[in-house]
Amino acid sequence: MHSSGFLAIKTYNLSLADNDIFIDQYFNPNTEDEVKAGDYVVIELTDNGVGILAENINKIFDPFFSTKEVGAGIGLGLSTAYGIIKQTGGHILVRSIVDCGTTFIILLPKTNDDICVVQEEDVNNAAKDLTGNESILVVEDEEAVRNLVANILRNKGYKVIAADSANEALDYLRNGLKIDILITDVAMPGMKGTKLVLEIKKIMPHIKAILMSGYTADNLDEFEMSK
Repeated sequence: MHSSGFLAIKTYNLSLADNDIFIDQYFNPNTEDEVKAGDYVVIELTDNGVGILAENINKIFDPFFSTKEVGAGIGLGLSTAYGIIKQTGGHILVRSIVDCGTTFIILLPKTNDDICVVQEEDVNNAAKDLTGNESILVVEDEEAVRNLVANILRNKGYKVIAADSANEALDYLRNGLKIDILITDVAMPGMKGTKLVLEIKKIMPHIKAILMSGYTADNLDEFEMSK
């Protein structure tokens, strides 16, 4: 938006039929994931901002895609929202007109199951101690993400070594660095995180590894978890 504008948020129930024309008004970022007929709860968000250019609309859900100035954002907001919504079996669609505004709709499958009320004591009992003192190697090419992950872990007591590429991480280990856990991004320039894990296992066969990504689990198919 410019200096001022409006943002409208609506919720409503929606029943979709097969080939419903309602869906045709919106762009679906995943054409292979058809919005099926059924009952949905919809969250609709509309603004009167500058809109999204046609050449950008098919990229807005990609991790790290951003049209903002450097330092104003890292482009993870929509990709994170997309991932969370997909994990619930839902969909997020968008419609935008340049200089008029944008509408996002989130469709969540409606359920008739009984509501489960979580008691406060259950929440307290579920809380876990996340502190530790292990040595963790964090590998991430995006500086903002790398610093964020490293700072969160350090605040929990962990010893953190950060690397901006797979090659830098391997250099650390080949020069004698000892670590307990590896945390690596999957999609990096050069060697991918999945390949990095396999290379590090040649040096430290029993290393525990965590793969992180703004992409969905489909992008991890190349990695054999049994290794």
